Amino acid sequence: MSRSTPLLRRAVFVEISLVLGGTTVSAKAQTPPPSEPAPHTALWSGGWASLGAGVVAAGVGIGFGVASVHAEEDHKAARTGALKKRTADDAESAAATANLMFATGGVLVAAGVTMLIIDARGSAASSAPTAIATPEGVLVGFGGRF
Repeated sequence: MSRSTPLLRRAVFVEISLVLGGTTVSAKAQTPPPSEPAPHTALWSGGWASLGAGVVAAGVGIGFGVASVHAEEDHKAARTGALKKRTADDAESAAATANLMFATGGVLVAAGVTMLIIDARGSAASSAPTAIATPEGVLVGFGGRF
Protein backbone atom coordinates (compact mmCIF):
# COMPACT_ATOMS: atom_id res chain seq x y z
CA MET A 1 0.00 0.00 0.00
CA SER A 2 1.48 3.32 -0.98
CA ARG A 3 1.00 6.41 1.07
CA SER A 4 1.19 9.83 -0.52
CA THR A 5 2.19 12.98 1.32
CA PRO A 6 0.42 16.21 0.45
CA LEU A 7 2.64 18.72 -1.32
CA LEU A 8 2.44 21.20 1.54
CA ARG A 9 3.87 18.63 3.95
CA ARG A 10 7.03 18.01 1.92
CA ALA A 11 10.33 19.81 2.15
CA VAL A 12 11.15 22.13 -0.75
CA PHE A 13 14.59 21.89 -2.38
CA VAL A 14 15.85 24.65 -4.68
CA GLU A 15 19.11 24.65 -6.61
CA ILE A 16 20.14 27.59 -8.78
CA SER A 17 23.20 27.79 -10.99
CA LEU A 18 24.23 31.01 -12.69
CA VAL A 19 27.05 31.61 -15.09
CA LEU A 20 28.56 35.04 -14.57
CA GLY A 21 31.50 36.01 -16.79
CA GLY A 22 32.59 32.40 -17.26
CA THR A 23 32.25 31.58 -13.55
CA THR A 24 29.48 29.29 -12.37
CA VAL A 25 27.80 30.30 -9.14
CA SER A 26 25.57 27.75 -7.43
CA ALA A 27 23.16 28.18 -4.58
CA LYS A 28 21.17 25.50 -2.80
CA ALA A 29 18.35 26.00 -0.36
CA GLN A 30 16.12 23.66 1.54
CA THR A 31 13.04 24.53 3.53
CA PRO A 32 12.02 22.05 6.18
CA PRO A 33 8.52 20.66 6.09
CA PRO A 34 6.11 22.42 8.39
CA SER A 35 5.99 20.93 11.85
CA GLU A 36 2.92 19.06 12.98
CA PRO A 37 0.57 21.15 15.10
CA ALA A 38 0.84 20.45 18.80
CA PRO A 39 -1.85 18.09 20.09
CA HIS A 40 -4.47 19.61 22.30
CA THR A 41 -3.80 19.33 26.01
CA ALA A 42 -6.20 18.31 28.75
CA LEU A 43 -6.42 21.98 29.78
CA TRP A 44 -7.58 22.96 26.29
CA SER A 45 -10.24 20.23 26.20
CA GLY A 46 -11.31 20.82 29.79
CA GLY A 47 -11.42 24.57 29.26
CA TRP A 48 -13.79 24.33 26.31
CA ALA A 49 -15.90 21.68 28.05
CA SER A 50 -16.18 23.84 31.18
CA LEU A 51 -16.98 26.91 29.11
CA GLY A 52 -19.73 25.04 27.26
CA ALA A 53 -21.18 23.59 30.46
CA GLY A 54 -21.20 27.07 31.99
CA VAL A 55 -23.16 28.48 29.06
CA VAL A 56 -25.65 25.60 29.30
CA ALA A 57 -26.03 26.14 33.07
CA ALA A 58 -26.68 29.86 32.50
CA GLY A 59 -29.28 28.96 29.86
CA VAL A 60 -31.02 26.65 32.32
CA GLY A 61 -30.89 29.50 34.85
CA ILE A 62 -32.66 31.77 32.35
CA GLY A 63 -35.35 29.13 31.89
CA PHE A 64 -35.94 28.84 35.63
CA GLY A 65 -35.92 32.65 35.94
CA VAL A 66 -38.67 32.92 33.34
CA ALA A 67 -40.60 30.15 35.12
CA SER A 68 -40.25 32.05 38.38
CA VAL A 69 -41.70 35.21 36.82
CA HIS A 70 -44.65 33.26 35.42
CA ALA A 71 -45.25 31.56 38.78
CA GLU A 72 -45.22 34.97 40.47
CA GLU A 73 -47.82 36.20 38.01
CA ASP A 74 -49.93 33.09 38.73
CA HIS A 75 -49.57 33.82 42.44
CA LYS A 76 -50.92 37.34 41.99
CA ALA A 77 -53.85 36.02 39.94
CA ALA A 78 -54.71 33.18 42.36
CA ARG A 79 -58.05 33.48 44.17
CA THR A 80 -57.82 30.76 46.85
CA GLY A 81 -55.37 30.46 49.74
CA ALA A 82 -54.18 26.98 48.75
CA LEU A 83 -53.49 28.09 45.18
CA LYS A 84 -51.71 31.24 46.40
CA LYS A 85 -49.45 29.12 48.66
CA ARG A 86 -48.64 26.62 45.90
CA THR A 87 -47.83 29.31 43.31
CA ALA A 88 -45.75 31.24 45.86
CA ASP A 89 -43.77 28.07 46.62
CA ASP A 90 -43.32 27.39 42.90
CA ALA A 91 -42.07 30.93 42.28
CA GLU A 92 -39.65 30.76 45.21
CA SER A 93 -38.32 27.35 44.17
CA ALA A 94 -37.82 28.42 40.54
CA ALA A 95 -36.06 31.62 41.63
CA ALA A 96 -33.71 29.71 43.94
CA THR A 97 -32.91 27.21 41.18
CA ALA A 98 -32.30 30.06 38.71
CA ASN A 99 -29.88 31.72 41.13
CA LEU A 100 -28.06 28.44 41.71
CA MET A 101 -27.75 27.78 37.97
CA PHE A 102 -26.48 31.32 37.31
CA ALA A 103 -23.83 30.90 40.01
CA THR A 104 -22.84 27.47 38.68
CA GLY A 105 -22.67 28.80 35.13
CA GLY A 106 -20.48 31.71 36.22
CA VAL A 107 -18.06 29.44 38.07
CA LEU A 108 -17.85 27.03 35.12
CA VAL A 109 -17.26 29.84 32.61
CA ALA A 110 -14.57 31.37 34.83
CA ALA A 111 -12.89 27.97 35.23
CA GLY A 112 -13.01 27.35 31.49
CA VAL A 113 -11.51 30.73 30.62
CA THR A 114 -8.80 30.20 33.24
CA MET A 115 -7.90 26.78 31.80
CA LEU A 116 -7.74 28.18 28.27
CA ILE A 117 -5.50 31.06 29.39
CA ILE A 118 -3.18 28.70 31.27
CA ASP A 119 -3.03 26.37 28.28
CA ALA A 120 -2.25 29.26 25.92
CA ARG A 121 0.67 30.27 28.13
CA GLY A 122 2.04 26.71 27.90
CA SER A 123 2.39 26.14 31.62
CA ALA A 124 0.85 22.68 31.52
CA ALA A 125 4.03 21.11 30.16
CA SER A 126 6.37 22.95 32.48
CA SER A 127 5.62 21.08 35.70
CA ALA A 128 7.89 18.17 36.48
CA PRO A 129 8.87 16.33 39.66
CA THR A 130 12.40 16.87 40.98
CA ALA A 131 14.34 14.76 43.49
CA ILE A 132 17.52 15.97 45.24
CA ALA A 133 19.60 13.73 47.49
CA THR A 134 20.91 15.37 50.68
CA PRO A 135 22.87 13.95 53.63
CA GLU A 136 19.66 14.02 55.69
CA GLY A 137 17.47 12.32 53.06
CA VAL A 138 15.78 13.10 49.78
CA LEU A 139 13.91 16.26 48.85
CA VAL A 140 11.11 15.88 46.33
CA GLY A 141 9.45 18.88 44.71
CA PHE A 142 7.15 19.88 41.90
CA GLY A 143 7.42 23.06 39.92
CA GLY A 144 5.55 24.96 37.27
CA ARG A 145 4.51 28.38 36.01
CA PHE A 146 1.31 30.10 37.00
